[in-house]
Amino acid sequence: MISFLDPLMQSGGGLYAQRIVTRGRYDIEHARAKALEAAGIEREE
Repeated sequence: MISFLDPLMQSGGGLYAQRIVTRGRYDIEHARAKALEAAGIEREE
């Protein structure tokens, strides 16, 4: 039986490794700013 978690388990590396890769390749601050804007939340600076 295949569960919805199988692709996650097969990808390997765990959450720590995924976090490291994401930080290197994804603009988190830009994504956060867009999400806050879409939600109508003003960002404090």
